[in-house]
Amino acid sequence: MELEKRKEILNQIYQIYDDFISKYDLACKKGCAACCTRNVTLTSLEAYGIVEDINQGNKKDLFEALNVESKRKRFLPKVTINKMADLCSREEDLPEEETADPTWGRCPFLSEKTCPIYESRPFECRSFCSYINCEEEGVADIDPFIMSVNNVIRQYIEHIDSYGVTGNLTDMLLHLGENGNTEILRKSNDSVGENLLNNHPASVLMIPPEHREKIQELITTLQNIKLD
Repeated sequence: MELEKRKEILNQIYQIYDDFISKYDLACKKGCAACCTRNVTLTSLEAYGIVEDINQGNKKDLFEALNVESKRKRFLPKVTINKMADLCSREEDLPEEETADPTWGRCPFLSEKTCPIYESRPFECRSFCSYINCEEEGVADIDPFIMSVNNVIRQYIEHIDSYGVTGNLTDMLLHLGENGNTEILRKSNDSVGENLLNNHPASVLMIPPEHREKIQELITTLQNIKLD
C-alpha cells in the first residue's frame, strides 16, 4: 500500500480512538506530563509523520536532543505487539525484555511539560489514559477495557505498517533521519538497524474473553475505514 494511503489510514485510526476515549472522564489533560518518558515506542509510519512535523515546523533542533538522548538508557523492545500476539496464540515463549523504568528520564522532546510534536505524537503517547492524576498519586488507574482497546489499536497500527519497523522513539527517529528516508518503511531481510524490529501483520487480536463483545463495535469501525 502506498505511503500516503497508509498515513491517511493512520490518521483515521487516531480519530477513531479520540472519539472512543472522549467518552471517558479521565484525569489526563494538557500540562500533565508524568507519563512522558524516554521509553515510548512507535512504528516507522508514526515516526515518519513526526519527521514531517519537525521539518515543516522548523523544529530541527529536536534532532540534536535525540543525539544527546541516544547515549542514555531507555526501553528497547524485543518483540512487536503483533509478534507477541502470534507467539502467545501458539503458546510459545516470549523474548525477555527489561521492564521500562520511568525513572530513566523524560522524553527528549518534553519542554516545561509541553510536547512540541503533540499533533503528530505516536499512539503510545495518545493511549496513556488514567482516571487519577499520576503525578499527584504516583500511580495510574487505567480501565482494563481501555487497555484492551489500546492493544487492538496498536495491533492495527503495526498491521498497516507491516513492511516497516518498530523501536524506541529515539532510535526510530535517528534511523529515519532528518530527511525522512522512506527505506525504513519497507521491510527487508537485511538488518533494519540497531534496536529496531521488523513489523508483522496481525494474525490474531489480543482481546480477553470478557471484552470481546463490548469491543466489537470498535473493531467494525476500524475494519470499515475508507480512503478518500
